[in-house]
Amino acid sequence: LTADLDTALEKLGRQRLYMAGFAAALLHHPLVLVLEGPLPQSVSSLLPSLREAGKAVLSTAIAISEIPVTADRTGLCDQGAIRVTTTTQDLLEACRKLSTIEVSFQPNLTRDQLEALPSVQQVTQTPTGFRLGVVSAESTLVAIANTARANARRIVELSMSPPSIEQLINYFDYVRFPDEGSLFSSTPDPGEY
Repeated sequence: LTADLDTALEKLGRQRLYMAGFAAALLHHPLVLVLEGPLPQSVSSLLPSLREAGKAVLSTAIAISEIPVTADRTGLCDQGAIRVTTTTQDLLEACRKLSTIEVSFQPNLTRDQLEALPSVQQVTQTPTGFRLGVVSAESTLVAIANTARANARRIVELSMSPPSIEQLINYFDYVRFPDEGSLFSSTPDPGEY
């Protein structure tokens, strides 16, 4: 920020303005910092040193991708209330398990071929291809590429979607309280997880 000392705040770009506000907040040596996400990488990289200095940081995020990987814990909210708190590592693992993959091939593979892929739990036909519910996104992506290659198919479209907040809350409710149901569903399906 020293390069911006003579620059008026209204002339700073968004990230530099965020950093100026962040620096101003640190001047008061707070024990708790409340930050609005998404956090710039320059701020995310400072989180471990703030933790070591005994400071707690509460950050908001609208999307899973905005949660800093250096965060210790993550709270999932629904309708303004925290429904689940979990470690960020457990959240990332849940996202890997609950992600969906949409894929289309030219020429198309059969549904049976996709259902035979390791770590695929569910296959749904879409207008352009298939939607796959997976246990492990990484291994499924490798299996998709290998299956396409082995069957002389070209992958025309491929996208991966993270789970919704509702799916994550249901997952953590079931994992933590399997006999009590979930907040959103009266009968959780254990095979789904």
